[in-house]
Amino acid sequence: GETLPKLSCGSANLLVRRYCELIHSIVQDLSFPARAGVFLFTQMIGASTMARSGRTLGAVGRSVRARSFASVSQAADAPRPRQLRRFYRSVSVEKAPHNQYTVKLDSRTLRTPAKAAFAVPTEQVAVLVASEWEAQQKYVEPHTMPIMSLCATAIDQIARNPADNVEHLLPFLENDTVCLRDDSESPLRRRQEEAWDPLVEWVTSTMRVPLTIKHDLFTSGQPEETVDEFRSLLRSQDAFTLAGLNVAASSLKSLVLAIGLLRERITAQEAVTLARVEEDMQAELWGFDELFHGVDVADTAIRVASASILFKSL
Repeated sequence: GETLPKLSCGSANLLVRRYCELIHSIVQDLSFPARAGVFLFTQMIGASTMARSGRTLGAVGRSVRARSFASVSQAADAPRPRQLRRFYRSVSVEKAPHNQYTVKLDSRTLRTPAKAAFAVPTEQVAVLVASEWEAQQKYVEPHTMPIMSLCATAIDQIARNPADNVEHLLPFLENDTVCLRDDSESPLRRRQEEAWDPLVEWVTSTMRVPLTIKHDLFTSGQPEETVDEFRSLLRSQDAFTLAGLNVAASSLKSLVLAIGLLRERITAQEAVTLARVEEDMQAELWGFDELFHGVDVADTAIRVASASILFKSL
């Protein structure tokens, strides 16, 4: 509750300059997309004001913007020895053995990173992956192909040992986001109840098992009958669905939200919003940081939306 002392204009500028020098030193080792992100951030610095002191940091921002822009320009012209150039002209979808579908790059059948034959259970999934490959430009950018990544994970890792993957998912239930509540009668507690109670009620009614609401991380997890029911549900899923559940549960820190997404009880957008109840309330109190909160929200939204799209295409 204490008020921090206000910085003088000179001290504030020196502090920001040192911070920006640190950013500049880090920027040199970043990839081009990351440098571009830093450049956009420094644009915000140049236009921002110090909310508590009311003093503009425009001069500092302009200086750092210029240096960051130079870094971005140099990165754009630099060679990319580690990147794979687009080596194909056409992309197509074809029927594969065992009633599956595959993707072809020119006349070559697509393979996973582990060199396994790429084969998916539905034509819709194959079309999604083919679209991602078709969208590549001069270079192949794996981070722009989330469905391909999910399918490759399913083929190379999960299909080989699905039981281990199920056991990897269950710990998300032990300290599930929707079951961990504030221990006081606070505005946060009321918001958690309004957001999460309907989903908890849905799980208990459809799966016919209780979910324990906790107020700290040290209380024992869910009842054994609940864990067993979730284990049974997960074991009934194929490798591709498990791949989507892995991404959704790890991104949302919640197996309950991931199952809700799979069963179409909630949308991808709703899942992200429900997973960020605490963060959103903190942002309302202390402000939303575009660089850190914004990137985290965008990354989570992409991952969860990819899982949702995969679920609907299987």
